Amino acid sequence: MFSLSIELGNEGMNCAKDVAQALREIAKRLERNDPEETGDCAKVYDINGNAVGSWDYDHQPEEDDDPSDSEP
Repeated sequence: MFSLSIELGNEGMNCAKDVAQALREIAKRLERNDPEETGDCAKVYDINGNAVGSWDYDHQPEEDDDPSDSEP
């Protein structure tokens, strides 16, 4: 599951460009796969360093995700 919440309206988070920058930062953190950065309710920051939201990624493999269970 992945969830994301961003509050718009402050000086550093008020247009599509600001949201895009925040999403790029989240993507970088996900790619590093660091539990400190992808754990419960990681914060979203605007360009001024203010917390403007949070996101959470919790990947729990389902039975179908295990390749060893597939038939040859």
